[in-house]
Amino acid sequence: MKKTVLALTIATLSFNALADSNPIGFPSNDPAVVYQQMDLENVTSAFVDLQPEAAFMALHNSYLEAGSSAQHIGIMETSVDPRQTVLTGNSETVYAVHAVNLNEQGGAVVLEVPAGVMGAANAAGWIPVTDFGLLGPDQGQGGTYYLLA
Repeated sequence: MKKTVLALTIATLSFNALADSNPIGFPSNDPAVVYQQMDLENVTSAFVDLQPEAAFMALHNSYLEAGSSAQHIGIMETSVDPRQTVLTGNSETVYAVHAVNLNEQGGAVVLEVPAGVMGAANAAGWIPVTDFGLLGPDQGQGGTYYLLA
């Protein structure tokens, strides 16, 4: 049996292994150090996994700070330019964002979409709910959407 050493961020762990690519057994270091490494990996994973949620909430909060409310839709005055913080925006599109908390609206919202509008409804974290316009069920003809909590 061969001894394999893994140098990690916090800990250096050694395993008894049959080959370099097949470690078996248990780490031989202090368990507290192993748990520190596991904690670091879990925190890193949580940070990466929550990036979409953080970006969504940053956009949501920026529209609320600029005056958007449950009854008023926020529309960027021009297409995206360096003053706006938009993760993947392009300079040829005028964006309208309406952040809706369905729980604050009694659990449901009726959305009337006129013909020719393209857009999407996303839940927090950019989870897609539906599309509007050519790619949506209204196929660009406009329609009524019921968003439920």
